[in-house]
Amino acid sequence: MTDTFLSEWRHFFPNYSRLNAVQEKCFQRLYKSDRNVVISAPTGCGKTGCMDIALCRLFSMSKPHHAVYLAPTRALCMEREAEWMDRLSNLKKDVKSCTGDSDTLHQPSDVMYPDTHCNHTPTHVNNRIFTAEKLEAMTRRWTECKEIFKNVSLLLIDELHSVRCPQRGPCLEVLIMRLRMFIPGLRIVAVSASIGNTIDFCKWYLPFKAC
Repeated sequence: MTDTFLSEWRHFFPNYSRLNAVQEKCFQRLYKSDRNVVISAPTGCGKTGCMDIALCRLFSMSKPHHAVYLAPTRALCMEREAEWMDRLSNLKKDVKSCTGDSDTLHQPSDVMYPDTHCNHTPTHVNNRIFTAEKLEAMTRRWTECKEIFKNVSLLLIDELHSVRCPQRGPCLEVLIMRLRMFIPGLRIVAVSASIGNTIDFCKWYLPFKAC
């Protein structure tokens, strides 16, 4: 089954000859269902590939659906944007990183709140990349920003263990709760190298769809 998957999505997985053990184990839940998934595995075990599989599930749907990727640092956001840009272009999809520093203003209200908007036309981008702080600031002005997220149905969270960081954790926690409230049916796929209490996390953050 996974061989067929890689053949179908070969342009998005150009360097894959097969899925690794972690990806194989998670494949059915990532690609054959819309359930929330939390993956805890050591660094180098292919967790990014797991998020890619969930993206393929999203892209296979008949109606247009968009994804949001969250990372704790701008550097990781830039890395993911560079990695996805070429691969997504093969699928005629695009990606835009919105982390704060490089975003230009596109609405008059941005003069007062320059950190809460992305540049270019917000609604046409298939996939957006944010730091939690950037996206949390936007969700505080949801009425003005909700058009950007009208087709979003998948939230990808990288480095989930940052939720226990005193500086970043409260922001990420509030953001997850807020997005689940604002976007009914939102699917969440989160990965971490060091979060140990995945069951507790699922019960607390994702009670409406089992992990």
